[in-house]
Amino acid sequence: MLHGHEIGRVEVDDKKDRVHIGNIQILPEHQSKGIGSLIILKIIRQAQRQEQPVTLQVLKVNPARQLYEQLGFVVEGEDDTHFKMKRA
Repeated sequence: MLHGHEIGRVEVDDKKDRVHIGNIQILPEHQSKGIGSLIILKIIRQAQRQEQPVTLQVLKVNPARQLYEQLGFVVEGEDDTHFKMKRA
């Protein structure tokens, strides 16, 4: 929410051994403004308090992979379409 308007969505799954970001979407007109980074950093801080790693997967064609790498995620695996990433 930004100024009372929905600008995206995020799905977070607190699993037994990790925190998984299942989906994060920011409307195009609100992208590249640091909003996604702030959301992910908040999730990372919460996971650190729980002493849990954070995982996610990203489409191989999605340029958001660069953002995730800047935030400390590394590729731990892949399939035909996605990179599976983790931040310890």
